[in-house]
Amino acid sequence: MSSHHHYSAPTEVDLQQQQQQAAEQTTSLVELSISCKDLPDCDIVTKSDPQVIVYMLDLSGKDKQCEIGRTEVIQDNLNPKFAKKILLQYHFEQIQHLRFEVFDIDPVGGNDFLGGLNTTLADIVAARSSTFKQPLVGGPRKRPGFLVVDVEELTSCKQVATFDLSATDLPSSFCGLLAPTSSVYIYRSNENGTLTIVYRSPSVRRDCNPKYRTFTQKLVTLCNGDLDRNIRFELMDQNLNMERQLGFFETTINSLKSGGRQQQTQVFDLLNQKSSNRSAQPSESKIALSNFKIINQATFLDYIRAGAQIHFVIAIDFTASNGDPNYPDSLHYLDPMGRKMNPYEQALLSVGNIIKPYDTQGLFAGFGFGAKLLGPNRPPSHFFPLNGNEQHPYVTSIDDLLIAYRSKLKNVILSGPTNFAPCIAHCNNIANQYENGDHYFVLLIVTDGIISDMMQTKRAIVEASKSPMSIIICGVGDADFSAMDELDSDDVVMRVDGKSAERDIVQFVPMNKFTPQSYGPSARASSYKTNSLELQRLLAEEVLREIPDQLTGYMLSHGFHPELTYTTD
Repeated sequence: MSSHHHYSAPTEVDLQQQQQQAAEQTTSLVELSISCKDLPDCDIVTKSDPQVIVYMLDLSGKDKQCEIGRTEVIQDNLNPKFAKKILLQYHFEQIQHLRFEVFDIDPVGGNDFLGGLNTTLADIVAARSSTFKQPLVGGPRKRPGFLVVDVEELTSCKQVATFDLSATDLPSSFCGLLAPTSSVYIYRSNENGTLTIVYRSPSVRRDCNPKYRTFTQKLVTLCNGDLDRNIRFELMDQNLNMERQLGFFETTINSLKSGGRQQQTQVFDLLNQKSSNRSAQPSESKIALSNFKIINQATFLDYIRAGAQIHFVIAIDFTASNGDPNYPDSLHYLDPMGRKMNPYEQALLSVGNIIKPYDTQGLFAGFGFGAKLLGPNRPPSHFFPLNGNEQHPYVTSIDDLLIAYRSKLKNVILSGPTNFAPCIAHCNNIANQYENGDHYFVLLIVTDGIISDMMQTKRAIVEASKSPMSIIICGVGDADFSAMDELDSDDVVMRVDGKSAERDIVQFVPMNKFTPQSYGPSARASSYKTNSLELQRLLAEEVLREIPDQLTGYMLSHGFHPELTYTTD
């Protein structure tokens, strides 16, 4: 293999394409509309009663992995157009093998197979200008007819409902002495009648007449695009760490829309359901829902296309808990032969390659924390540039980042404590100078996870949740990462000193989940190469999973829309 690399700088077009591809990898929900033509007739008196079942196949494209969905049954029809859609995540970076099977459904005499078809989602999507139409294979007749699939990126993903809620006369607890600390739980009703929780609001403390923060929810989350589906709002009191239900009401998006069109505030009785066999009774409390709008929300792709720039800031943990770098069991050990990368190098390389396409300027700011810089009587530094240049802490490639990391490691003394707050505060100071909707910052903290300043870090995160930034914490080594999970508050809004975070901005990724060691010796030996590719892909998904929603969430809540259109019809 030749070692001469002629590196040509990427052009603007290359970068845009890279970014576009990277963005498309992360987000697309597509809807398949299925119909058939000229199906064989298996019923003697009437025509066939067809139904289509869709399966995802494994990576080889041979074996069924799982059923994705099935259409309804249409009676007596050889050219059925099915109303029930199949929803599917489209991953630009994966080959998704599908199998369609068509049956004549006969509850009495058993179902007849009318034909099937293997294809990939990419083939269906690529046939977008025309409709995807292919002959079915198998079945009772030489020519079993055709399968027709129309594909559409779901626009209901882009639609967002925003509204305000307030309550009056909520009941106090403890004989009327303690006003409730209430929050709103929103549930979506499923096809089978069960309820799925989709949102918990930040709570309003000790108030019988609370006003809640404006709600912004994707329609696809609230009702899966079905505007007549019931949505349940439950008010919960969380005083003294005990939960009690204050009451609930139910409505649909369509009825909220009709109220929203007349610009009126809709008032609901809060219902109480004391026991399961009694019907719900209205209470004294009332809920007012106002300013209901449905907005076409721009997607992550729309912001990237409109020129939003993502900037990556990388902070590396140089604290003594990583072990002495002169010994091979240290997480910072540098192999003198350069054969084996340490966990920090692996994390920087893997995650760096994943985030690279998004940073159009190709500049990464690299910092370290928790070490003593060389010099007489210097205290530990909680934030220092890897390249030693305070004014210009940037490197232009992941390779340069690794070089800067290695040379810094030889010129510092690992120390402590492990403080995250200074890194977060520094990044936040930069981010909040760019609150114009054109820039978004991602702070990547690579750490062994032994944190010393949990409270200060939480305060810094709550503060940073107002700025255009996200935090990805990459945990290296095998320490106890439970503290990191506490920072990644997917389910509950982070609260410190009575202040709530505006949004969830932290994603924690334990790197040891993505090393071949975590997948058993047989898997390691048999397919090391495919394994490492698969692990790299899983890591990419894990690292990038929350950034698209975090970026659009910030932009939306701050009123930045590449092309905003109001729709309340």
